[in-house]
Amino acid sequence: MAAGTYNPTLADDDFRARRFYLPAEAFALVTGPYAVPTDPVPEEQWHELMNLPTDVLLRTSDHRGSQLTQLSTLWSWWVQLLPLELLAAPFIFSVGWDAAEDFNLSTFNAAHGYYPAGHISPAQCTRGPDARRELHQAPERGRSASLAERGL
Repeated sequence: MAAGTYNPTLADDDFRARRFYLPAEAFALVTGPYAVPTDPVPEEQWHELMNLPTDVLLRTSDHRGSQLTQLSTLWSWWVQLLPLELLAAPFIFSVGWDAAEDFNLSTFNAAHGYYPAGHISPAQCTRGPDARRELHQAPERGRSASLAERGL
């Protein structure tokens, strides 16, 4: 370890130190008991998937908790305003729920250090209902052509 650095640890009573499954009551629709895992990810791959994003989330939430809380609160308010049935407001139902998903994803992605993805979602919300389809159809500026696009 470099001189002058530290190796932070989470206190035993820090709620961020534990992972758990949500109870059935947290979901709108539950059909039967949760199935026993049949193909769990190996520990090495779990750590590859989780360690860096978890570290970034911990460090971000150490110093940006109020901003994360504000973004989460704004998302929650948005969701509470949306219609629960298509016929209640057909003009906003689909795009409103798509935007809600994008707002939530942008907060999650930014908090975990996926900053470009964290900024794309809100931008897509403001472009209209075809933004997602356009995003997947149009090549990104500055990206290299894939092997298939090169005919290889």
